Amino acid sequence: MMPVFGMLGLAAIWSVYWFIGLTVAERQTAQWRERLARDSFRLECATESWGGYPFRFQFTCNSPAFASPQRVSAASKSMTVLAQAYNPWHVIALLDGPTTVVAGNARQLEARHGRIVASVKIRDAGEADISIDVPELALPGWLSAGRLLIHGRPEPEGALGLAWSISGLNYEPEGRPPLRVAQSDFVGTLKTDGDLVVHDIVLKEGAVIYRGSGSVRLDGSKRLSGLLNTETNDLDGLLLILDPHLDMNEQQRAAFKTVLGLLGQQAKIDLIARDGEFYIGPFKVADLVP
Repeated sequence: MMPVFGMLGLAAIWSVYWFIGLTVAERQTAQWRERLARDSFRLECATESWGGYPFRFQFTCNSPAFASPQRVSAASKSMTVLAQAYNPWHVIALLDGPTTVVAGNARQLEARHGRIVASVKIRDAGEADISIDVPELALPGWLSAGRLLIHGRPEPEGALGLAWSISGLNYEPEGRPPLRVAQSDFVGTLKTDGDLVVHDIVLKEGAVIYRGSGSVRLDGSKRLSGLLNTETNDLDGLLLILDPHLDMNEQQRAAFKTVLGLLGQQAKIDLIARDGEFYIGPFKVADLVP
């Protein structure tokens, strides 16, 4: 009978641990939401519940609605946040869409997507490694992507390491043909002073590969500012993709292509953003808005 009594004893101890852990999780979540509410961040649910016995701590929120003091609000179908009872410092959040977002007086934007999975691994110092997986993202009339992966992790001196991987990106600017990118990968560091150091960004479409590195930030008017050193393996292929999206007249376009043509198929050129204007090399191709 000793093994039987041992198993019953372990089950009782585990059950006590689970109920205590769930109580702590409920209390800390309530305190977290209260702190957010004092700063005008609110998370509201049509209905909410706790559970997950015996191996999970699980919070379920139906029809979650989030609001921020910047007048940005979002609402989705359902959200589940859970952690394994034996590893409570690794939190998983599941979000089922569609999700609607409203920013200020802008029109409502509806995002269709598969189940979004977010992973938060909390470190000893309270810092966290974050990964977000967004499948089958579609913003009608704007863009779509087969899959979006975003990662963030703390780095020295308070910096934030960032990375993304996007497959099947299709951007649909108004009045212009779609801009398609089969694969986009990015690795960078966001510093505490606002500088985004781009270690490597790669765009691939067909046989065309375009990559760059550099540093960008927002200027005093919240416009993009900085410089990227870029290169491509197929200049003609890249120009064919970009041509419909360049804000240039025919004379400027011809001069632009002539100058770039002198660089050869494996061209290197700088992308420059300054004073609200965007340049490819010495040629202005667009105005930048905040």
